[in-house]
Amino acid sequence: MPRSKQPAASAGRKRKNSSSQKKELAERKKKARIHIPKRIQRKVNEIVDQVLNNEGVSVDNSDESTATNNQQEQLNSFQSLLETKLDLEHLDSDALQHIFSSSNSNNNDCKILSEALQTFAVNSWHQQQLAFQVFYFMDQGGKGVVVLEDLQQVAGEFLNDSGGDAAGEIDLEELEDMMALAGSSTSDGLLSKEDFVKIARKVNLQTV
Repeated sequence: MPRSKQPAASAGRKRKNSSSQKKELAERKKKARIHIPKRIQRKVNEIVDQVLNNEGVSVDNSDESTATNNQQEQLNSFQSLLETKLDLEHLDSDALQHIFSSSNSNNNDCKILSEALQTFAVNSWHQQQLAFQVFYFMDQGGKGVVVLEDLQQVAGEFLNDSGGDAAGEIDLEELEDMMALAGSSTSDGLLSKEDFVKIARKVNLQTV
């Protein structure tokens, strides 16, 4: 009967659509993978090795207070090296503290801790690069800072691309509030690259 073929055809279309969606998702995941230059990865490895193998910060299980102090020394050393050797700013200290607190103080966990620190360093570097990209995109004319007019122009372009009425829908007061919430580090209330990094850390900016 003719009608009996319709469900089969419909199921075939659904399978095709599902396959297409899976392929599209795989492509998106592939594009979202973090690409880290080899020189950065080498520096990350060197920093992690230096922190975990550095004399004077090895953990002693026999004394809990000593272990805690040594763990804090490792954390401080790691954060300092990331800031000086990789020029990373506004690192998530709470996340770092969690990594060290979660690791047990024995050799069996050294590899796990090493991998966790490498992941943190790589993700922090990549997040900062994303913040810089957003800053350069919004800094119309390459002034070195983002001003209210930059936000207005970007918002207008976005609304136009979305089919909205840019002139009627942009609220300047809302844009001013956005800049205030961003916490400008400049004396005149403008947004710098540093501010964009702080925002990226706060909202955990990632590739989508």
